[in-house]
Amino acid sequence: MLFRSIITTASAVAALLSMPDRVVSAEWTWKWTPATNAVAPQVEVAPFQYGKRWAYALEIDDGPKGTATVVQPLLAEFSYTDAPPGVSGGKSRPFVGGAALIVSSTGTGNSTGLTWDEVRTLRDQGWGIISHSYFHAGRSWGTPPEILTPEQFRNDLFWSQTVFATEVGDGRAPTHFVYPNGYTDYRSHLNEFGLRSGSRVGTKFPQDVYDAKLDPLDLGRTYLDTKPWESNGKGEPMHQFPKDGPKDGSAHIDFTHGIDADKESDAYKRWHTRLSTIANTYGSGGKDDVWVAPTGDIFDYVAARKAAKVDVDAGSVTVTLPDDLPGSRLTLRMTGVPAGATVPADSGAVLYRDGDTAWLTTPMIGLPGAPQPSPNVKRIYTGEIKDLTWDKPVSIAAVRLMQTGPVMENFELQIDAAHEGKSVSIIEDDQRKLSRAWGRWLLFSTVPNRDGVPATSLHVSPNKALKTMEVWAVEE
Repeated sequence: MLFRSIITTASAVAALLSMPDRVVSAEWTWKWTPATNAVAPQVEVAPFQYGKRWAYALEIDDGPKGTATVVQPLLAEFSYTDAPPGVSGGKSRPFVGGAALIVSSTGTGNSTGLTWDEVRTLRDQGWGIISHSYFHAGRSWGTPPEILTPEQFRNDLFWSQTVFATEVGDGRAPTHFVYPNGYTDYRSHLNEFGLRSGSRVGTKFPQDVYDAKLDPLDLGRTYLDTKPWESNGKGEPMHQFPKDGPKDGSAHIDFTHGIDADKESDAYKRWHTRLSTIANTYGSGGKDDVWVAPTGDIFDYVAARKAAKVDVDAGSVTVTLPDDLPGSRLTLRMTGVPAGATVPADSGAVLYRDGDTAWLTTPMIGLPGAPQPSPNVKRIYTGEIKDLTWDKPVSIAAVRLMQTGPVMENFELQIDAAHEGKSVSIIEDDQRKLSRAWGRWLLFSTVPNRDGVPATSLHVSPNKALKTMEVWAVEE
């Protein structure tokens, strides 16, 4: 999940150190007044946030409008609390999911897909934003299979992460990836762009998140679209959910392309039964031992827990994370903390007690998400398609065009950058002919596979099917 800010207070400080030649880290400290002759408490980082026993995630692929209008309200009917299992008084938290977005088809004005405003609202409601690639291209099956080149992978991942960082991440991008068409050849390129976990159908689930053999870039998930659920799953609401319940330390990921909006349909009722069963058994209506979170949050937590350094004395505890990891909240299980020790209400930390045991969930330590890819680029124009000029040269990294219909058969696209009397085409010859499309963002890029193109003017050939233009430039 992507956040707008990091909480910092005098008693809860998240500090980023950036001095050269030293380990860069993110740090959070909680201090209290120790009793006379007090000893340091015993502290361990809990396997899951809030001290929960297992984790559940739901991924909605391809960014359908119903993610915001159907799925989010349905999930929000169910809850768990932010207290550890068996401890009363926890604050209710709604079930949330993750929106796996194809960048080229998001924010196009197509009535069937999410707008960026809707995506930002989902983020603010606690949902995760997941990369499902820019083009949704490539596959290992078919005749012939659609095999992508290293340059195509890099172009796709660079621009999907860049657009995410610009539209919803305030400079930070998702850390979780859903393989388009199950095409796992993306895997060797994901870490370069800050993507640390990936999910698909066809591999083992649920998974023990702390199993040394688990590859976080090859996570399994349950396929719950209506047709396969009714045929392979026989319409059983708890299809492929562990019959004896999830094991300690496991994560279960469900996925679908959408949920039927008709509340009287079998498909909607089946989802309602599945979610209510999980909530009533493991959520606030039952054992309250599940953490319901976006997949990226779960595996960012796991990585942070493995790397966290905890320093404790009689009057304080400090948690340090390497800055090359995505930020995360962490839950500390502590014994021996004085009964009167509290955290400030505005710190973002959560504290619960049971006898001499305390559970402290920190605010965000470090920066959430992944950094925007390098070289850093920014959007310098959004608007109608027209010729542009600049007083000083800019370095063109890409032009995006929104296509909302078919173009005439003889139309050939031109995107030309001019500087010092020379004109350079931004696009390749095989990109000049446009296919039929009803709502997609075309991408014509130089970066990351080439240098940006210097320009004091830009010409783009207009067409009634091309509605909006974005120009992106390399930042100086």
